[in-house]
Amino acid sequence: QAGVHAALSWTTLGYIVADICYNALVPHCQPSTVRLGTILFHHLVTCWLVWHPIQHRADSGHITAYGTIVEVNTLFQTLHKVFRLKIFQQGFLASWVSMRLVWYPYCVWLSHLHMLTLDHLPGSYTYCQVVGSQFTLVCLNFFWSAEFLMGGKKKSGTSKPVKDK
Repeated sequence: QAGVHAALSWTTLGYIVADICYNALVPHCQPSTVRLGTILFHHLVTCWLVWHPIQHRADSGHITAYGTIVEVNTLFQTLHKVFRLKIFQQGFLASWVSMRLVWYPYCVWLSHLHMLTLDHLPGSYTYCQVVGSQFTLVCLNFFWSAEFLMGGKKKSGTSKPVKDK
């Protein structure tokens, strides 16, 4: 199981680094500069978080698995963009709420308990790396939710929301 967790952590790190490069080279892929900045920040925080299970896979390899399950949400988003089917949009919205606004905050609690069992107390480097990173990612999920609810995505330099085709 440790080998599977290590492979997942390294693959996740590679994917995040590649996406950082893509967003840096093609910044207009994001609907606004605020979104670009928050996505890049999200990716840097994720790299720091994933580095912990890479270093400590024997006792923390599961952290990447718990966190990457939210990528089901990204899959629905991509499927909606490609196929423009309402079922994928509904899947995206349902998985956003269930995974990013419910499951991931619960993961913060699970990680808090896990860090305490390993004697990594609040304020320690490792605790901040794991629990602090996850808390930051949860805050970004709620920020993006508020952004969506308060007017949707907007293209840089315009005041009109970007419409799906």
